[in-house]
Amino acid sequence: MNDMTRQVAYRYRVYRTDEVAPTTLENEIRTFRLFIRFCERFGCVSDGVARNIKVPTAPKGDRSRTVKLDPERAEAILDYLERFEYASFRHVLFYLMWNLGARIGGIRTLDLGDYYEQSVDGPYLDFVHRPETGTPLKNGWKSERKPPISDHLAKILNDYISTHRHDVSDENGRQPLLTTPQGRPAKTTIQRNIYGLTRPCMITGECPHGRDVSTCEATGDYNEASKCPDSRSPHALRRGRATKNLNDGMPEEMVSDRMDMSPEVLREHYNEQTSRDKRRLQREFLNGR
Repeated sequence: MNDMTRQVAYRYRVYRTDEVAPTTLENEIRTFRLFIRFCERFGCVSDGVARNIKVPTAPKGDRSRTVKLDPERAEAILDYLERFEYASFRHVLFYLMWNLGARIGGIRTLDLGDYYEQSVDGPYLDFVHRPETGTPLKNGWKSERKPPISDHLAKILNDYISTHRHDVSDENGRQPLLTTPQGRPAKTTIQRNIYGLTRPCMITGECPHGRDVSTCEATGDYNEASKCPDSRSPHALRRGRATKNLNDGMPEEMVSDRMDMSPEVLREHYNEQTSRDKRRLQREFLNGR
């Protein structure tokens, strides 16, 4: 705790912003500030750190909702990656996160042996809770699941493994599915890549806000992509995918199981369906009866 500074506290808040919903973030940072204040009283943390921790406020009336990635943008990004960065780390990362609607922690926990290309009912991935070797799942063993993936995603995975995947192990001797030259990608590495890929200028070469792409602060440094007003966090992919699954007619229970969330959490925090979306689905169901 002696190393706790205002800068460290700020970085922690930024990190949690991409991990949890706004209401959860508000509660967590408030608790975090109380803890730092307690540490200050006992001299473990320098005076003034708690005072500079700003607790974010979730929007009233829609406290759990933030932006999402629209399916049209996701498909445009996938088309770009398939054409220009086929079977690359970024291609596979984005495809997995969008297709599965998974959390960063879930993507990181996947090992090479968790990918099952050959099975009776088609390819799938096995999410396993492994806290003892550094890759826990958010809800522990309850988060373990084996979601199917499409044949096309499986083909891209195969090509990635045979061409671009680094043959490395992590610090625990495990072989990650997604790799960097150093081993298993860090959460911040995943975040930065998603922010970078969801900048509109990545696909179109132009800025919808009239900025000069060559001098924009969000394009110059790999770590600054989140400064683009239209870039999206990994959490926004998860929210957008949940809404797309529901709009495609996938039952709530199936969406919940595939994305590791309860139906209650799905409805409160992730469902961005409009009234028109719901009417359309009801009409399709009624016309099919």
